[in-house]
Amino acid sequence: MSIAAPHGTIEARTDRIRFNSVPTRQDISEVTYFPATGSRDEFFAWIREGVEKYGVDGESAER
Repeated sequence: MSIAAPHGTIEARTDRIRFNSVPTRQDISEVTYFPATGSRDEFFAWIREGVEKYGVDGESAER
């Protein structure tokens, strides 16, 4: 899976993706995915990469 972020592209593996909508609309309102990583360290590295590429405050993401 590739996610286009403001400062680059985030690559991830996932084994489940869900496209959510509401009964009153025909478009997709939300996409839910579950990243699949090989280890806890790989998961945290993936989160940190996303924080950097989205421009989110790194300190708040470390809490």
